[in-house]
Amino acid sequence: MKQAVRILQRIWLPLFLLTALSWLFAPAYYHNHFGGLQYISAYESGRLSLSWVFRLGDVISGLLLVLAPWIFDLLKVNRPISVMVALIGLLSAIDGIFDNECLATMHGCTGWALASSRVHDTESVLIVFAILAVAVYHAWKYRRQLSLAFVLAQLAIGLLDISGLLDKQAIAVSQYLYEVLAISWLAWLLATFAPLATTRHSETIRRLFGLWTALNGAVALIVTLTHHRVLAPLFDVSLSHSSALVGQHGVVAGVLMLYLARHVYQGQRRAAILLLAIFGSQIIKYSVLTPSPVLLAVNLASFVLLLYARRAFDRNILPLPLASRLKDVAVVAVGVTLAVTASVIIGSAAGHGSALHDSIADSYQNSLHLARHDRARLEHQLSYRNKVVTETLVFALLALAAWIFFRPARLPYGFDAAELRHAESLLERYSTSTEDFFKLWPEDKLYYFAQNGFVAYKLVGGTVFALPDPIAPPEQVEALLDEFTTYCRDHGWLVCFLAVPADSERLYAQAGFKSVKMGSSAVIKVNEFVEQTSRDKWWRWQRNRGTKAGLTYEFLTPSHDTSLMTELKVVSDAWLADGEHREQGFALGYFDPHYLSKCPLHLLRDANGIVVAFANELPVYGEQFQRTVDLIRYMPGQNGTMPFLLLNVIEQLATDGSAQTFDLGFVPLAGIDSNLLKIVRRLAAGRFSSLGLEQFKNKFDPDWQVSYLLYDGDVVDLARIATSLEAALKKTG
Repeated sequence: MKQAVRILQRIWLPLFLLTALSWLFAPAYYHNHFGGLQYISAYESGRLSLSWVFRLGDVISGLLLVLAPWIFDLLKVNRPISVMVALIGLLSAIDGIFDNECLATMHGCTGWALASSRVHDTESVLIVFAILAVAVYHAWKYRRQLSLAFVLAQLAIGLLDISGLLDKQAIAVSQYLYEVLAISWLAWLLATFAPLATTRHSETIRRLFGLWTALNGAVALIVTLTHHRVLAPLFDVSLSHSSALVGQHGVVAGVLMLYLARHVYQGQRRAAILLLAIFGSQIIKYSVLTPSPVLLAVNLASFVLLLYARRAFDRNILPLPLASRLKDVAVVAVGVTLAVTASVIIGSAAGHGSALHDSIADSYQNSLHLARHDRARLEHQLSYRNKVVTETLVFALLALAAWIFFRPARLPYGFDAAELRHAESLLERYSTSTEDFFKLWPEDKLYYFAQNGFVAYKLVGGTVFALPDPIAPPEQVEALLDEFTTYCRDHGWLVCFLAVPADSERLYAQAGFKSVKMGSSAVIKVNEFVEQTSRDKWWRWQRNRGTKAGLTYEFLTPSHDTSLMTELKVVSDAWLADGEHREQGFALGYFDPHYLSKCPLHLLRDANGIVVAFANELPVYGEQFQRTVDLIRYMPGQNGTMPFLLLNVIEQLATDGSAQTFDLGFVPLAGIDSNLLKIVRRLAAGRFSSLGLEQFKNKFDPDWQVSYLLYDGDVVDLARIATSLEAALKKTG
């Protein structure tokens, strides 16, 4: 019995959807019989040869709904929903037994036919109210926005049907739309209580649907743009039902699916939801507007499989805050206004006049009873203007909707002293890098905290730039990285870790990140440099030149007085004013007295005791055997100050025995891909000029240690990283 229940749990969703939506094939099959679209009940008349198939589908899907609370053990979770779902299922099964024969025959009926029709009409009304009730309850109980949207859709369709604004054909189409929405929502409702799909093959599922979406989009465009002349006979697309509206739908659906393909491929849930809506609209189109059994079957199968595999799409899943949605509504309103204005301007420029002008002219000509060809000319002008308005609105709203739908969540920046103190306490216990101080300063970071760790990052648009590595106990670093990655995916953010050391690359690879070799850092062995490298001819010359120039070295530990900060600012300002130097942020430091007061300082003074160059050594946490400097600034025109300063810095480290190695910073390597050149140059620009950088650092005889950029995306995402990196490294505050 347990095995049977498990099997039913796995097949319930596709079996329910396929049986409950089987009647969608009726309009295509009976098109010639009726000569037009009919209400759903008309296709289930016992007088029709295959009506039993559609009615059997209602009975089976109804029984599946009746069994669903027991199959998924929903009674323990929510008894009211269980009872209402079972009631809806029972009424659906009755719907398949009692047909509306009176409606199908189009003439008076008596006896069993009349009784059957009355039962059918009664249960149909009860189903509508039962579905509305459970949707309202679910939206209220669980605060589910999709259920609220379904409630509003039901009310809108109902109001349109009773308003008298729709003709018989439009009401029939709205009935089909309502039925598809109701059945899809019921399937989703039960799926939220009992997840049915496995995630073992999530990546394969995403790739297949991404490719399938692109193919569908291309086919939709080809079919529409060729006016069905080439592919229509293959799929039995009825040309008699073609219209401008159907053509526009094909173009919009094709463009949307091509746009969505990459997002679906990446596993974005919002893309999957929007794709479900497109497949749903295609189902309505190929069922009632341009009946085509083949294309209907393809889109129905795609719809069912996508809903079944929904759990494979695990990115960008968090709903946007209400305030954000209200802002988006305002943007859409502005967009519609601009689109209408643009269409009117286009119409006027083309010589067709404004809507107001056309209306006045039309009324005037009516009053004068002018010739028919004049009225026809004006009607043609109005038709052209309406076409321009419609197309402009469609594509403007399409662009706005795509932007709103995929816009990632944004979080406000704000300095939080408590978070900063907590991050520093964790660094004191678990720091592994001499550059971990940048996780605290500049104060342009957001923090993702776990129980015993954190990740420091900056959000630029929809891209997260994070500093390596996650701070946590060694055995928890991998779990923290996975948790942070999931957090970013849930928000729809692209994740990028900057300047990851080679020793950590495997950690990110296991989390699904792709790597790009950025360059290398010049790491100097302190004792080896002092004992060997500094004694060669070039370094002896640098030492002698600095000594003859009267330069003296000074090493100062925190704290520092304000007069010293004033002297250093003079040097820094002169350095920034010379050439293309500018302040950086995030992964690099900038001149700030509060920041420098926490750092050991290395100074060079001239013969008059004036500071002509300085470098700040980054504070370290825990037991570190390496040191690095951040700002290296000197007065313009003071040739030789930088090598002389760094020579003394390394000798000072050797003297006090505080470090075994000295990180001289990152440089780009030759042969790097041109698409990544901007990224590499930006990473190097904050410390040294890229011109001659590698040649200068080779004078130290360093050990070149490779650094990587790790990102959770594809090649297109890498281009996004390049365009956002400027803003990420920009000084804020």
